[in-house]
Amino acid sequence: MSPSAYPDLEGLDEVYLEGSPVDRLVVTDDRVVLVVRAALLGGHPDYAPPPPGEIHHREPLLLDWRKVSSVRWEESADPSDPGVLDRFEVSGDRMTLVGGFGRVVIRGGPPRVGRPK
Repeated sequence: MSPSAYPDLEGLDEVYLEGSPVDRLVVTDDRVVLVVRAALLGGHPDYAPPPPGEIHHREPLLLDWRKVSSVRWEESADPSDPGVLDRFEVSGDRMTLVGGFGRVVIRGGPPRVGRPK
């Protein structure tokens, strides 16, 4: 199965994640928590025009993988400076996150998507 875009996952159909600053990434043996400042697209219920000088309206977004069967952190980088999310690929039950933090491969169910507390 070839990788597909993440918009097929519930809660991610009206957001653009590539280039989103990563505020937090926590990886354990059975859970992954990612908080980014995602660009909201026009169909998102919280969409607003971007601030002056900006291309996108960004809002904090939580992706919480609670049903993880395995997690592999590859090409690990400095976790104190996670940078931006460069790619989020989905292929079956495998999801790959690539960014300034390195590369994290997650196997399991889709993330729960919401607002960070």
